[in-house]
Amino acid sequence: MLEDCVGQAERDVGRAHVTAEIEGQLNHFEVATFITLCNDLISDMTEVWTGVDEAAPVGTGLI
Repeated sequence: MLEDCVGQAERDVGRAHVTAEIEGQLNHFEVATFITLCNDLISDMTEVWTGVDEAAPVGTGLI
């Protein structure tokens, strides 16, 4: 489910919550998708995925 979407000109980003059944268990993920458009077509797209239950490495999270 798309939870947030921000765009300006040819650069857009979306954040979504995704679920998947893996080996009989429901797993939750967050994904950020970064999109670049050229002539109204997607010319580049990068996705960054993380498991909801994962913790940020020590020293990198918010205080």
